[in-house]
Amino acid sequence: MGEEFDRGGEHVVYRSSHDPDVFFKITHPGQAGLTVVTHQNRHGEYNSAIGSAAPLEYLERMILANEVFQDAIRFEGVIEGDLPSLVISQPKLEGALPEQKEITLHLRDRLGFDRVDTLIWYRPVDGLVIGDTKRSNFIETPDGQIVPIDLTACFATPEMAESWGYPPPPACDLRDELASLRRPARTA
Repeated sequence: MGEEFDRGGEHVVYRSSHDPDVFFKITHPGQAGLTVVTHQNRHGEYNSAIGSAAPLEYLERMILANEVFQDAIRFEGVIEGDLPSLVISQPKLEGALPEQKEITLHLRDRLGFDRVDTLIWYRPVDGLVIGDTKRSNFIETPDGQIVPIDLTACFATPEMAESWGYPPPPACDLRDELASLRRPARTA
């Protein structure tokens, strides 16, 4: 696996011992990373926050990152035990931390997201939600591209959209494709 490189709220990160341009990320035991969640308060209003993801939500998030941000995340497997961990790999990106203003312009003007909370953005055109958009989760490449490296991604529920003052999210092909992964296989 290689030596430990970093430790965060979701993963322990290791540099590959075979390829210095690849990192392995292992979720903390018994956890499956983070996602955007919605809670209803005692007044019947919905509030969104960053919360714990289920394993399937975590894997869907990786698919979304690859599709939406042209990432190259690979699911590598599961470390079994009393509290299993999920393992992904991700290529190393050269660059530096961008300024928050550059991140905001990129998400809003180039990708069409609206900020709906401090670390949560929503794209009304397809209902995509990204979270954990702190500065340390982006890299500015030497050619000036802003690249997200560790965002949460999911599709908004009607309650999420309503809590942000938007109509229910529209149907989209990628949402339908992910939903088909959740359906059990038919047996003959």
